[in-house]
Amino acid sequence: MAFSKFYNSKPKQTRKTWNKTPSGISGLMSSALARHNIGRQVSSAMIVTKADDILRNIIEMHMKPDVKVLSYKQASLIVACRHPAAVHAMQPICEVLKAKVEEAIPDAQIISVVARMHPEEWTEVYE
Repeated sequence: MAFSKFYNSKPKQTRKTWNKTPSGISGLMSSALARHNIGRQVSSAMIVTKADDILRNIIEMHMKPDVKVLSYKQASLIVACRHPAAVHAMQPICEVLKAKVEEAIPDAQIISVVARMHPEEWTEVYE
């Protein structure tokens, strides 16, 4: 067998230089989100959470158990309602919700806010 410098030599020891300057958390988060390709999902979840908080402040007390923000997809915010009366009551509130969410999150591009009946979102067991 012929001698090869690749088989019989030790790897060169390289010294890693450490960067001692701190980096911001926003840079770490954006790189982690980009690396895992989940930036859109995280921003959608943040928009839904903030929109639900805003909706809780806007709507009347008797509507709070029957209405919640369900999803943000393709620049449309979906509000789930338990029954048709809640959907009807949400119609004038949708534009107000859209304006307040865009004010709170300037990066959110909301084309429409739609109230839909989704009774399956409330899982209650009746005995």
